[in-house]
Amino acid sequence: MVRKHSKLAIAILIVAALIATGIVALVLMTPRAAYANGTVVKEPYSILIGGKEVAVVNGKSTGKKVMKDVAASYTPKGAVLKKVSYDTKVKIQERKLSLFEDAPTVKTRTEAVQAILDGNTEEDPMFTVTTVSEKYKTKKTDRKVTFKYDSTLSAFESKVQDKGKAGSSRITYRLTNENGKLISKKKTGVKVLEEPENAVVLTGNQNMPTDLKWSDYDEYTSKLNDELGVKISKEGIRYLGNPYKLGGNDLYHGIDCVAFVRAMYQKYGITLPKGRTAIGHYGRAVSLSQAKAGDIVYYGNHVAIYMGNGKVIHAIRKGISISKVNFRKIVSIRRGY
Repeated sequence: MVRKHSKLAIAILIVAALIATGIVALVLMTPRAAYANGTVVKEPYSILIGGKEVAVVNGKSTGKKVMKDVAASYTPKGAVLKKVSYDTKVKIQERKLSLFEDAPTVKTRTEAVQAILDGNTEEDPMFTVTTVSEKYKTKKTDRKVTFKYDSTLSAFESKVQDKGKAGSSRITYRLTNENGKLISKKKTGVKVLEEPENAVVLTGNQNMPTDLKWSDYDEYTSKLNDELGVKISKEGIRYLGNPYKLGGNDLYHGIDCVAFVRAMYQKYGITLPKGRTAIGHYGRAVSLSQAKAGDIVYYGNHVAIYMGNGKVIHAIRKGISISKVNFRKIVSIRRGY
């Protein structure tokens, strides 16, 4: 009887051993997910788009990060992603392995992102990723110019007392993209970051504008100066042919070159120094190619007013006349307004 029980026990042990061996064999034969370098992944997860497996990754959290990176790839550079949606169901689930399939290759986060982007072509898209993002742009706010009347200045003179300071604001835009292609852009808000501080300019002109922007100031004053220069140069035309007189200062009965130039400028509130040399160094130097109407042309022993188009008006021995600017050697050209 004991012998029978012993035989039965041995038989049971043999069967158990065979079963265990079979289980071990099955386990060993079951494919295991691994990276391309052979490193085994214990918890592989599939990323499914429209029910189709597009990548196997290490863990559910990695799958979520991959899809977040895909959305970021379709978001404009510099924009902050606010919302993402897909036109096809995206699912991240545990990857179960069966005995009768080839072991899947696990992709790194970067590889999985690239695989999805490469597969989602414009010609044959797997899905449409709609991203809603915000982009911010900082913009300078121009300051205005406040003019203050100064009786010591001529009507065409101005001096910047305080340049002020530009302000700044942040503009928010909401962008909607589909697979990276911009569908809409909408301005959603403006936030003032810093208020501008107006510039202060002293002027002898009581009719200056009240809404001039600092960015337009140089152009505006340049235009005024150009107009002034033209007026100065044209002022002398009414005296053409009147006599010349060395040391004279009468526009009708006799005047020399220095007095003539000074008289034309004085009519517009600008007092030039006395003497050819002093006038020849007044204001700032400009080249002949930069010369504008109203500039002073200094010849060393003579001064004239440039009219433009290569002409000057001046007082010479035959009277107040118009001549070519290079009728004699030019020493310098000065802008005196």
